[in-house]
Amino acid sequence: MTEAVAFEADGVAWKPHPMAEGFEVKVLAHKPDTKVKIQLVRARPGAVLAEHAHDTEDIFYVLDGGATIWIEGKGDIPMTAGMVIRVPKDAVHKVHNISERGYLVLDMFVP
Repeated sequence: MTEAVAFEADGVAWKPHPMAEGFEVKVLAHKPDTKVKIQLVRARPGAVLAEHAHDTEDIFYVLDGGATIWIEGKGDIPMTAGMVIRVPKDAVHKVHNISERGYLVLDMFVP
């Protein structure tokens, strides 16, 4: 049986995003064997996360600020506080048009 874990997210360091300048990630949970990952992502105004895809679903919950996400086959979708966006497995997508406030999202990768 796996033990429960509780911790203060403020104690986890922000790190540069591995794919994009102007973005930072704070990994809250990661189980590589299951491909599950939960992280906070923040971006500065004007930053762009280039087109890419994942071998998992990518689910965003927008906490603050805003941006636009382009998803292959769907087009541009506004990302505003309170929205949930689900990007299907293997769907090409990119994040752009970061608002003047930047943005903060809870980003979850699930198989």
